[in-house]
Amino acid sequence: MKKTIYVALALIFIGAIGGLIVFQTTDLFQTSKADTQTRTASVNGIKKINVDVSSLDVEIKKTNRDQLSAEVKGWGNKQMIQGVKLAINKEGDTLHVTAERNQSFFTFTIGWSKLVIEVPEQDYNRITVDVGSGDLSIEGQQAGHMSLTSGSGDVTAKNNKSRGDFIVQTSSGDIDMQHNQVQNEAHVSANSGDLDLSDLTAKSTRLETASGDIDVQRYSGSLIAQANSGDIDIESNQLSGDIDAQAASGDIDINFAQDPDSLSVDYRGGSGEGTVNLDGFLYKDKTDHLIIGQKGEGRYKIRVRTNSGDFRLQ
Repeated sequence: MKKTIYVALALIFIGAIGGLIVFQTTDLFQTSKADTQTRTASVNGIKKINVDVSSLDVEIKKTNRDQLSAEVKGWGNKQMIQGVKLAINKEGDTLHVTAERNQSFFTFTIGWSKLVIEVPEQDYNRITVDVGSGDLSIEGQQAGHMSLTSGSGDVTAKNNKSRGDFIVQTSSGDIDMQHNQVQNEAHVSANSGDLDLSDLTAKSTRLETASGDIDVQRYSGSLIAQANSGDIDIESNQLSGDIDAQAASGDIDINFAQDPDSLSVDYRGGSGEGTVNLDGFLYKDKTDHLIIGQKGEGRYKIRVRTNSGDFRLQ
């Protein structure tokens, strides 16, 4: 028994000495502010911007300069700092910005790093951003079509304009959109995460989350909102389009600062109650789990479905 204890202590001692040697003789644990990597390119004649990043946080913002710049910066050990391959390539009227992290089995990283892209202020035909794993934020961009994707990470979009569609999606993470203008459709989806939208102008908006809440504050246009597991809250100054809201497990609340003059309501629920508090609303059919009715000529249609949850409109 004593021999076993001595052997174990000897192994622990040898391991500690080995770890100390590694700590003193390598740069695995030596951290510092990163020496930034920077790439630049002219946007003269550029109509499309494509950003493809493997595992890195990404921030995209506008600049008054006439060149696009991409910069990797952060803090950490040498492997974290130098383990990102950054490149900008031009292909016809498209700029490709790529950043790929070395994910070798033997690579040990400490710290954080982020890709910051400054885009000259002009109206592009298309902006596409694809992040494998990392948070993504974009602000102040204009394009005919915009598409943002994160495999795993939060997405934030503020003060952007799209002449066509605006697509935002993440597999695992929250999506926050503020003050965006879309001439056609805004399509926002998350497999697991909350969707928060405010001051959105669009012809139509589709919101989908498999697991998470949907919160909409001040919007215009028609709206489709679907949540498999989570609540749906919709608040706006006035009703300006049809609403189709579905929640498998969660409540649905719809509130307007100004009472709509003309709408129809079709609510059907499995387990939960529905209530409508609008002056001048006339019921055609009403039970705890069913509301059919309208106000005025029924210009805009509100369709609500809940399996397990309440519905309130006011």
